[in-house]
Amino acid sequence: AETDGKIEKIYIKKGADVRKGQKLFKINMKDRDARLREAITLVEQKKLEYDVATKLKSKGHRSETKVAAAAAQLESAISRQKSIDLDIKNTIIKAPFNGFIEKKFVELGEVVNKNMIVAKLVDKDPFLVIGQISEKDVSKITVGDRAKAKLINGKIIDGFIRFISLTADSKTRTFTVEVQIPNLDGSLRAGLTAEIFMNTENQQAH
Repeated sequence: AETDGKIEKIYIKKGADVRKGQKLFKINMKDRDARLREAITLVEQKKLEYDVATKLKSKGHRSETKVAAAAAQLESAISRQKSIDLDIKNTIIKAPFNGFIEKKFVELGEVVNKNMIVAKLVDKDPFLVIGQISEKDVSKITVGDRAKAKLINGKIIDGFIRFISLTADSKTRTFTVEVQIPNLDGSLRAGLTAEIFMNTENQQAH
């Protein structure tokens, strides 16, 4: 959540697939509409005061300081209106990416605070297979190299090396490697055991 308030509507259920930008929750508006109207009125008033100050200065009846003060007040009023606009926008919590609703942590009528976690959204595609490679072999691979992942059920999926750590684990002296693999059909699940196969060198053979 990026603002405070009571959960007024819940648009999704646990286990649902959602698209980026899709509505997940709605937070009650409370007095936000009234504060926005007040902010808009204040901007109009400060703009009028600034215009008057500018005209009087051009005729020599108002000092530069007075005009600067009017400009500052107008800028402050505009900033306040933008802040309220953003707060209203944040009453609708949307999915930041395509994903799967793994958990829902709030119910209808519950009060949420800013930065409170309201749901767990899992990105289903792509997946990462993460493993370790020894210090003697790490120099034989590079980011972008093709790799394969063998799942616990025996299925083999093609992917590529997305990341190789620069520092070794202090205990095992191994380096972390991430292999990115597609999950277009949504069949993969996070936390499964897998083996990673990478080409480290070519040898002449008959």
